[in-house]
Amino acid sequence: MGTWSFGNFDNDDAADHIAEIGQQLIGQIKEIIANDSKLEPDEPENAIVLCNMEILCCLVDGIKTRDVFLPLGPLPTRDTVRLWKEKYLTIWDSCIDGLEPKKEYKQLRRQIISETFDRFLFLVSSRESA
Repeated sequence: MGTWSFGNFDNDDAADHIAEIGQQLIGQIKEIIANDSKLEPDEPENAIVLCNMEILCCLVDGIKTRDVFLPLGPLPTRDTVRLWKEKYLTIWDSCIDGLEPKKEYKQLRRQIISETFDRFLFLVSSRESA
């Protein structure tokens, strides 16, 4: 085991563990995005995509103050995340009215979805340029 400092994430075992978690979360996202019906707003998998993206962003945000480059393993490219966002929002827009949500919910929820993808895109972009 390589250890380079005294923090919880400052050793190879911790880095490997975080990478495994990251790859599990990303794998779930990829699997769900590949199936349009799972992205419909009333499907449980729909929430998993956004939750996983948020968890990945929170992991990085929460640990970055320790000068550790959190090893999440291979991330999707910026272009891939942009395509995912477009696909997700297209399905959202085509299905949400059928669930008869309140106008305010529909608008605010769509905004949060878009912001979540943008946060994940920022994470991916920062890793690509590092």
